[in-house]
Amino acid sequence: MLKKRLFTTPFFFFFTLFLVSCSLQEPSQEDRWENHAAKIFQAFKAKLTAESSLEEMNAFAQANFLRPRGYERLAPETISHYKALVEGRLTQEEQDIIYKVFEDLGELKDVYPLIKKADYVLIMGSTVESMRARIMFFNRLVAEGKITLQPTTQIVFLSGDRPLLPSENATVLTSSTFNPLREGWIAPEALPENEVDLAPFLWKQLELTPVLLSYEPVYVNAPKKDGTHRATTADTVEAFARNHRPTPGHVLIISENPFVRYQGLVTETLFLQKNLKAFTFESVGPMHRVKDVPLYIRLGGLLDNFARTLYQRIALKKAEKAKV
Repeated sequence: MLKKRLFTTPFFFFFTLFLVSCSLQEPSQEDRWENHAAKIFQAFKAKLTAESSLEEMNAFAQANFLRPRGYERLAPETISHYKALVEGRLTQEEQDIIYKVFEDLGELKDVYPLIKKADYVLIMGSTVESMRARIMFFNRLVAEGKITLQPTTQIVFLSGDRPLLPSENATVLTSSTFNPLREGWIAPEALPENEVDLAPFLWKQLELTPVLLSYEPVYVNAPKKDGTHRATTADTVEAFARNHRPTPGHVLIISENPFVRYQGLVTETLFLQKNLKAFTFESVGPMHRVKDVPLYIRLGGLLDNFARTLYQRIALKKAEKAKV
């Protein structure tokens, strides 16, 4: 009798629909990210609760996950940190759980755009092989019609002052192992020695779809700050925002996983802080070509980037709040 009244009385009928809709409602992307992230802190037995704030999570991540200050991702000092962090503090089962978390976060796969139109395409600077991968991923997006460039679209390389690593030698710079070189390309006598020279070198070197050849990229060369060994992602975005003053539009950021989310957050935060409004953002990129490295190195690098991503999420929230 009660069940019958529930579906024949208008009030109860609509109330029931409301409850059903609430139960079926998908959690937000932000909530999903935080729910997955919580498993990482659980594996490390961090003294956090369900009520712990992002700031509390961030404090733990900054104190434990970041690689030694001033060292690159694969420096010997960094690798020692990875080994102590992962193998010294986690069981194999816990390592597998954390790796699965990063898979669930979407940081171990190619990321494709949802929006086809692009007013600005920002290609993030990196090492030789990574920058090649980013350029060719962008090339594939255009060739396959996944994005559509306007006549006014600006292709921008965000490079910074960074001497090339010893591993970025002449053999690597002129290699066609993974990507075809443009027909007729001849290596210049003087090869790049710095990241700021690498972007134009690779753009002229790689075999690109004819559509891209009609565009002349903008090259942003960010200086490194005093006391640092290279310009950061934030330095390059800041240099672009300051020197080129982009007008409102859709910004497509070409990165490489697992850094796609992080570099997208950095870009969006800097735009807000520079009072650049009415922009939309999407960050995409291929998954980094994984070499034969131990799991602790992979996980250590992922955790380092996770700490930076968490910090940047908080920075973006603060920037958004300041502009309200």
